[in-house]
Amino acid sequence: MTITLVPEKHPLHWITIIGTDFADETKFAGQGNIKHMIEIIRESKQKEGLVI
Repeated sequence: MTITLVPEKHPLHWITIIGTDFADETKFAGQGNIKHMIEIIRESKQKEGLVI
């Protein structure tokens, strides 16, 4: 059996968290939900003494 790999229609891209506006609906889906999730992660990490 042979599997042929093809390019992704919507490839994933790694981006930095710092300085990224996750509320920008022209770049991110979810009407601000991604920004909210990032804020929750930041708050939980700050409680642990980590800074994002």
